[in-house]
Amino acid sequence: MWKTLGGFTAQISRFQHILPLSTAQINCSGSDLPFFRKPYIHLPADANDQDRCTRLCADDNGWWYSVRLPCGQRVLAFHLDGHDPELNPLRHGPALLAKALRQPLLAEVLPVAAGFDQGAVRQLPVYGRPAGTATLDWPALAAMDGFYAVGDAAIAFDPIASQGLFHALASSEGVANAVDRHFAGQAQPQAAYLAELDAIYSRYRVHLQAAYAGPQRFSSHPFWASRLAPGSIAMAHRLQGDQTVGAAIQVGAGPQ
Repeated sequence: MWKTLGGFTAQISRFQHILPLSTAQINCSGSDLPFFRKPYIHLPADANDQDRCTRLCADDNGWWYSVRLPCGQRVLAFHLDGHDPELNPLRHGPALLAKALRQPLLAEVLPVAAGFDQGAVRQLPVYGRPAGTATLDWPALAAMDGFYAVGDAAIAFDPIASQGLFHALASSEGVANAVDRHFAGQAQPQAAYLAELDAIYSRYRVHLQAAYAGPQRFSSHPFWASRLAPGSIAMAHRLQGDQTVGAAIQVGAGPQ
């Protein structure tokens, strides 16, 4: 059975006969596992919010992301470990906003800083999504002539990488070129595409490590230290079956 990534979550594909379960070990349940989670909220439009920046900042047990959407709403998201005891309290709007307001970079653009109705905040839903790194078993895929995985189905990136949207477009182009080469009679177009994925993943690991090494003031805190420890996601040579999936779009360098 093949499980394919679909945005923030994963779902069993209707083409489940393509790959046996032993080929693609991506377990997307993760609800009771100590992996990366992302509670986030959509704040109502604020006429005074004309900020056009994507704001990232580090906290002691995770990192923040906020941006104003074209519709005027503002997304506020916090990324932390799934086993963090603060996760459940942060599923409530007032708690999430109160924590965010401790960050000066965020406080100056959040509507509650200008007297936004706290009662209205309590009515806003807080969503939770897994977020992290996941890959398919590419050597196993190499044995299946003509099969190509695109976008998150090939590599799901940690949101801090700012790479998911670009990878979706670039990998689609890569598959299109491979299909052209196949019909042109060129040898092993699939192998060349998988080699591209492997190179992308190798570069990604280097940049991921650098991003998590940035906020040195929190380097001894578990969230940050665990991502730089030998064998961690940021340090691993190959991830197969990492039980975190997710995608997010962000702009700029990692949190400082």
